[in-house]
Amino acid sequence: GCECFLYFSRTSIPLLITSIYIRICCLCATLAKAQLGSARASSGLVMTENWSRIPIEHDSNLHVEHNTGFTCQTIRFQISSSKYAHTLLQVITTVVDKLQCQNNCFGVETKLFLKYKESYLDYQEAKKRKVMPWFQKPEKHFVTLENFLNTASVTISQ
Repeated sequence: GCECFLYFSRTSIPLLITSIYIRICCLCATLAKAQLGSARASSGLVMTENWSRIPIEHDSNLHVEHNTGFTCQTIRFQISSSKYAHTLLQVITTVVDKLQCQNNCFGVETKLFLKYKESYLDYQEAKKRKVMPWFQKPEKHFVTLENFLNTASVTISQ
């Protein structure tokens, strides 16, 4: 499988970070429903305040965990099928990009780290190296991801 995590520099605005966690989980669940059909996607879906399990294929799940700490917060993603790594990355980066455009006034530094071999690389370094499977475009989407992400409202406010 594949792992990545979002790091947030401040914990003084937990509502904003919780909103990001919820938004990413909802987008991924909606994509899974479009790919699997509502019955399969709903049957394995579990969403709680701090973690979620989203079925993305008949034998593959996305696990999302929201961790709070004293000096930072993280949202950790684990996906059991590497063929969905690029799709997950697009969802995460779209939400984060829109967050940074809309909420610069909060002063929240957000960093994305992608697991590569036994360590984590900063998103920009991983992008420069074109680390697989994160930057390997899938052969086929059941829904057009770019259109889905552009039409899905990702406005996040506190």
